[in-house]
Formats: sequence, structure tokens, C-alpha cells
Amino acid sequence: MQASVNERELVLDMLLQITRDGEYSHIVIKNVLDKYQYLDKRERAFITRVVNGTLERMIEIDYIINQFSKVKVNKMKPVIRTILRSSVYQMKYMDSVPDSAICNEAVKLAGKRGFVNLKGFVNGVLRNIGRNLDKISYPDEKDQEAFISIKYSLPEWMVKQWLKVYDEETVKMIGKAFLEEKPLTVRFDEHKIKKAELISILEKEGVTAGEVPEIPCALYLSGYDHLSALPSFCEGLYQVQDLSSMQVCCPLFLYKIFQLCPVSVILGGTGEINIVQQCLDIESCSADNDWNMSVGINLLHCIFSHLLKSNDMEFIPWFQIIYQIMRNTLHLFRAYLGRTNIHVFI
Repeated sequence: MQASVNERELVLDMLLQITRDGEYSHIVIKNVLDKYQYLDKRERAFITRVVNGTLERMIEIDYIINQFSKVKVNKMKPVIRTILRSSVYQMKYMDSVPDSAICNEAVKLAGKRGFVNLKGFVNGVLRNIGRNLDKISYPDEKDQEAFISIKYSLPEWMVKQWLKVYDEETVKMIGKAFLEEKPLTVRFDEHKIKKAELISILEKEGVTAGEVPEIPCALYLSGYDHLSALPSFCEGLYQVQDLSSMQVCCPLFLYKIFQLCPVSVILGGTGEINIVQQCLDIESCSADNDWNMSVGINLLHCIFSHLLKSNDMEFIPWFQIIYQIMRNTLHLFRAYLGRTNIHVFI
């Protein structure tokens, strides 16, 4: 029989490793979940959510705590600071846990870690926050930098830089997107296994698989406990990968870029547009991704050179960005695959 584990103690230790000791969050979370695989799915989900949520909302959480504590967050003992942070996250963003239970567990944890004399402090701060959670005073929206920084838990220096480039609504939209829960996405090799076959295998393992319309070789996964328990994952039928990084390597994404840009106008109606259509046709998505990508970069290089000669300043900045991203990604992709037969003429 497995020994019982206190979930909140695990959360405390994990957050201390990350915020105090400087360890990487994804490694800490993985190590703990691997060690305690016998925990119930609900318990594992609770641990993951509280750790990730506390880190993601830390700037806002610290702001809230500072409004109700005479001792500011940066002056607190690391253990007490971490207990308060994770507790405030649960109070504000996890309705399933009663505030009274959160306070009681936090007080017990403080005493268990040798801070018996601070149990009253922890209890007082959390109960005060709990009573006034719907009355939190945020910075005035006229102070764009401070408001966006606190509301979306973004470093103020970053907000300041973004506001130099984007309008206020765009920066808020970016901040909101950072905090949205993202589904797990995986990528599979269409040459090794067909999508329908992989979906069938996943369904037999109790996993819900959803298609990603814009990327043929990607799937959304949900309803699983942990990936390492899935035979399909252990067999290497797919790998976890973010959608944004998939798009850079996807020929369909390249095709969309050329659809959005008036390439035929840029190239002056030359025959090169036919090469674009042939090499980046939607049907070619099933072809070798790294080959398509090298072709795409060479075409971007060709178009970019043409732009420089024609001095068409309207399109140059866009192609500079796209070209650099594609170039850097291909070199990483090549190194990952150990391929040396990809030729990029740059």
C-alpha cells in the first residue's frame, strides 16, 4: 500500500524549487508526476494546475497579497511567501475548493514547516483576502503599463516595450492569450502512420483525439491521465509539440503565407509564381517536410532579393521576418533529424 501524500506539501516544495532554487518548472513538474504516478488523476491535475497557475499569475497574486499584508511579499520568508501565493491562487481561480479549507491547510502547512509563530499571520492575511476578494483594487486603466502588468501578470518592462509597437487592445489580447488554457497538441509522421489509424489507437486507449484543420500532421489530445502510461506514446507514434512551431515547418503554412501576399505582383508576373504553386501546393503537405521547407526558404530568398532590387519597401519588413524565422528553424530541424542533404542557398 502506497503512503499517503499531502498534495499541498508537494505543491509547496515544487514552487520553492522553481522560485527559490531557480529550477525549470516543466522539469520539476515532470519529476514529481513521474515519482507519484500512483496518485489519482484528480490529485495529479490539482498539483499541476496549482503550480502552473501560481507561476502564471504570480505578479497579480503578489499585488493582491501586498494590499492585505503589512509585510510585503519580497520581505517574507520564502516558505511563507510560497504558501500565501499558492493559497491566493486557489481562492481566486479554483472555486471547487472552499476558502476556509484553503486557509486551514495553509496554516497547518506553515506550522508543519517550523513557522508556528507565523500561523496567525498566514491565517489573518488569507482570511482578510478571502473576505475582500471581489473588492480588489487594481491600478487605474489610464496607467496602461501598471494595469496591464498586474491584470495579466506580465513584467512591466515587457508591457512597456509592447506598447511601443502595438496598441493597448492588442497588448491586452496577447496577455489574455498567455493565460488561456491550451490543449495538448502532438505531431505524428504521416509516412509512418495514417491519421485515422492513430486516432483509432488513441480511442482504444481511452484518449479523445481532435483534428487540427490547419495542420494535417497534428492532433489535440484530452482525457488521458499521463502520456507515459499510453503505449502509443511509448512506441513513439507521436511527439508533443506546440502548434506555433509546427506551423513554421508545415508546407500548408508556407502556402498560406504566399496566398496572403500578392506574390504574382511582387514577382512581376514572372514564371517563378508557378514554382511557388507547384512546390507549396496544398497536396504537397504529405511530402517530405524538411524538403518542402528548404524549397520554401529558397523561394523566400528569391522573392526577398527581387524586393531589394525593386526597392518595394511595403513588403520587405514582412519577408525579412518570415525569412529569418524559416531559416533558423530549418537549421534546428536539420540538426534534430541529423540530415545533411538539405541545401539552402543563402
